[in-house]
Amino acid sequence: MYDSRIRDVEYRIQSLCRKLGTSWVVAVSGGSDSVGLLRLLHDFAAPLGLHLSVAHLNHGTRAEAAQADADLVAGLADSLKLPFDLGRWRPTRSAHFEVDARRARYAWLTEIARAREAAVVAVGHTSDDQAETILHRILRGTGTRGLAGIPETRTLANDPPINLARPLLGMTRQGIRDYLARIGQDFREDASNEDTTRTRSRIRHDLIPRLRADYNPRIVDALNRLGQLAAASNELIADRLAELEATTILEANIRRVLIDRRNLGCVNTFLGIELIRRAWGRAGWPEREMSTAHWERLHAFASRDVRRSRMSIGSGIDASLVRDHLVLTRLDQA
Repeated sequence: MYDSRIRDVEYRIQSLCRKLGTSWVVAVSGGSDSVGLLRLLHDFAAPLGLHLSVAHLNHGTRAEAAQADADLVAGLADSLKLPFDLGRWRPTRSAHFEVDARRARYAWLTEIARAREAAVVAVGHTSDDQAETILHRILRGTGTRGLAGIPETRTLANDPPINLARPLLGMTRQGIRDYLARIGQDFREDASNEDTTRTRSRIRHDLIPRLRADYNPRIVDALNRLGQLAAASNELIADRLAELEATTILEANIRRVLIDRRNLGCVNTFLGIELIRRAWGRAGWPEREMSTAHWERLHAFASRDVRRSRMSIGSGIDASLVRDHLVLTRLDQA
């Protein structure tokens, strides 16, 4: 018998199938969350008409442990009689290993989905991952966009459309482990997740347990609820921004962004900053090095009552005021 939480996951998967399609690639690392996702999807495959395949990417670290992960996933796919794809990524000598690994993983999964003619790549993020993400962003300083946390779906590719889906966001990590224990399914433990030199690991193993013990035993639920409210607010904001965008963002490409400063002056600071961010996004520029303070500084610069001025934002972007326009130029494309 399934409990109500797993029934909720089934309804969520059913809804995702209606919206996105029924051919899915399941990304499985070997850990409890992704193994639980695969077993649940397999349970629901027949009644929902799901067509599944399994994909595992070896990130080129952890040597024997990584091979054991791959062996477990390959064996599980074989026992479930599902197609299996194994990939290997060679790490670069980069200061941003986790970011690079994530990009490589999703790029590879997208290619596997395209080869398998799948419409969906499913990953096993849970409500605990959502809570950790939101809390991490709060600690770094974030706005309502960051408070919304991890979206349930996002686009990976177009023509044909391939979407990323997270069916387990309504379920806890412990709930998944309880389910795996009931069905007698093994999984792997990644020792790197215990490395408390990393901020994300300290949030998981130190901060959230302390918040749960000393302040709110339902802290994970509270943070998830905050994310849901922020996401709903963001939808309203997006509707208003769409109305303003056509007359405010005059140009946005890889080389240059041109914004009408007069329209920025007609809306509050929050909407003004969001319009600048939207133009930045349309240009395809990365936001990784842009903090809330950077956006506020850029908006304040655009609001100055001068006809000409110039400043460097960082991130390789130059900002200038030319009469009624804010001009942003990417220096490596100028």
